[in-house]
Amino acid sequence: MSVWIGALIAFLWSPFKFMFGVATAFLTPGLNPWLGLAITAGGAMLGVFIYVYAGEWLLEKWLARKKQHRVFTRASRRLVRLRKSGGLWGLALLTPVLLSIPVGCILAITMEHHRMRIVRMMLVSILAWGILIFGLKAFLNIDITHFFGDIKP
Repeated sequence: MSVWIGALIAFLWSPFKFMFGVATAFLTPGLNPWLGLAITAGGAMLGVFIYVYAGEWLLEKWLARKKQHRVFTRASRRLVRLRKSGGLWGLALLTPVLLSIPVGCILAITMEHHRMRIVRMMLVSILAWGILIFGLKAFLNIDITHFFGDIKP
């Protein structure tokens, strides 16, 4: 696979699931780790902008279809627990690695109404995780591709 095709695939994966973009960047032979960081972080931030600004509209459409009576479900209790324990920073730190970018942004919209604050926190989180992951490869020469199994791009 060409380096540019692998970079394009990593960029296109990143707005949906950051770690899939990172995995694709790691598995692309010949891709510089810092270029991989720029590509995956850029793709993830594109996704954050799209989901934060379109997510409120999607949330309104989804809530309009549901009945408006309050029911305490397991998911709503988890959201309250996350809001009390970690807040927006906790959600932003979990989003790139454990959650997907769309889910994290829509949950953040329910917690915070200032969109630029959400975007800034997600940017810091994505860059921190990207520097950590790609820095392991660049500085310490730790290759985490064996965690991905036998996945071949």
